[in-house]
Amino acid sequence: MQTQTPSSSSAGPLQGIRVIDFSRIIAGPFCTQYLADLGAHVIKVERPGTGDDARQYSFPAQWGGVGTMYLSFNRGKRSIALDLEQEGDRAIARELIADADVLVENFRPDVMAKLGLGCEAMREINPRLVYCSISGFGEQGPLAMAGANDLVAQASCGVMSLNARADGRPEKVVPAMVDMFTGLNAALAITAALHERTRTGVGTQVNTSLFESGISMLSYFATTHLAPAPQQHENAEDLGASITVPNQTFRASDGWMAIACSNEPMWRRLCEAIEAPQLYADPRYATNLDRTRNQATLIPALEEVFARRTRVDWAQRLEQAKVSHSSVLSVGEVLSHPQTEALGMVVPIAHPQLEGFRMVRSPLRIGGRAMAAMVPPPGLDEHRTEILALLEPRLDGTTRTNPKTTQ
Repeated sequence: MQTQTPSSSSAGPLQGIRVIDFSRIIAGPFCTQYLADLGAHVIKVERPGTGDDARQYSFPAQWGGVGTMYLSFNRGKRSIALDLEQEGDRAIARELIADADVLVENFRPDVMAKLGLGCEAMREINPRLVYCSISGFGEQGPLAMAGANDLVAQASCGVMSLNARADGRPEKVVPAMVDMFTGLNAALAITAALHERTRTGVGTQVNTSLFESGISMLSYFATTHLAPAPQQHENAEDLGASITVPNQTFRASDGWMAIACSNEPMWRRLCEAIEAPQLYADPRYATNLDRTRNQATLIPALEEVFARRTRVDWAQRLEQAKVSHSSVLSVGEVLSHPQTEALGMVVPIAHPQLEGFRMVRSPLRIGGRAMAAMVPPPGLDEHRTEILALLEPRLDGTTRTNPKTTQ
C-alpha cells in the first residue's frame, strides 16, 4: 500500500486555528509543532537578536550554524522577534493575542503576568482564548517558582531512579522524554479545550508541567507503590525489573538484539527457533515466574546460543516463529530502514538555506493522511512583515492601534 503524502499545514484538521507561541527549547515548541502539523497557523514570538535558546545549542549538533534541536521542534511556524520588555512590542503581542485561538508559553509561572500578558488579562481582551502554560513544577506548591529542564524533571519525578546502572548510579534517558511527553500532553489538552469551546463559546486555561507529566509516566510503578499491601511473589526482591523473562538484549555475532518473550507459548516457540529444546524441557524454566527466579542461569545459557549467529539469521528464525524481536538499531539504521521508508517517516522540506533538509514527521495519521507541516523551521524574525499585516484593519472596518515596532 502506497504511503500517503504528508498534508500541508493548511490542510489539517486545525485549519483556521491561530496559535501565538511564546515558548522555547523543547516542551512548548514540541506542543506547538504538533498543532502546526495538524494545520494550525503558529506564530512563534522570539527574543530579538538571539531568538529561541535552542537556535544556538550545539547538542546534539548544528546544521548550517543552527542547532538541530531548534530545527527538530519548529517546523510549520512563522517567526517574529519582539522585545517583551518594551511596551511597543508588548502592545504588538497583545494585538496578536486579541485575535488568536491559542496562546502557549513555558516561562516560570509569574513571568507572563509581570509582562502584562497573563492569562486573566489576555482572556479579558479575548474570551475565546485557550491559554496554555507549561511550567517546570506546576502553578502552586513549594517548587512552583523553580525552573526545570528534562534532566531535572527526570530526577525529580522518579523516572531516573528506574533507569539506574548496575552500580546504582541513576541515568537520564538521553532523548528529552519528559519534556516531549509534557508537550504532547499540552497539545492534547489544547485540542480538548478547543473542542469544549465549540460548546461553550469561551476559551479556558490549560496548565501542565514537567513534574506532573513525569509523575504520570511512573504509571504501574506508582500504582504498585501506592497499594497498601501489594501481592508479591515469594523472593520478589530477587525477581529483577523484567516483566517477563527473557525480555532484554542479547549480543548476536555481529551486534545486539532485543528479545521480548511475553507468554508461555512464545517461550516454547523461542526455544524451538533457537534449537534449544533442553531449555524448554527444563523445569527451572517452565513458567515465567520460574524463568524470572532462575534467570541467573537462564540468561547466560541464552547468551551463549545467540552469540552463534548474526542478527539477520536470528531475525529470520524469530520472525518465522512469531517471537517478538528486533535488532538494536542505530539512529542511522532506523532512518534508512525499509519500514521507516514504507511509512514515509522521513520527509524532505524545502529550506531556503539548508540543502537537502529532511525531518522526521509527526507519527499521526488522520483520515489516512500523514500529518506534517511542510514549512521549514523559520529564521529569526523571518515573517515580521507577514505577521504585522495581520494587525491591519479588522474585517468589520474598524481599526485597532498598530503599535510602532521596536528595532
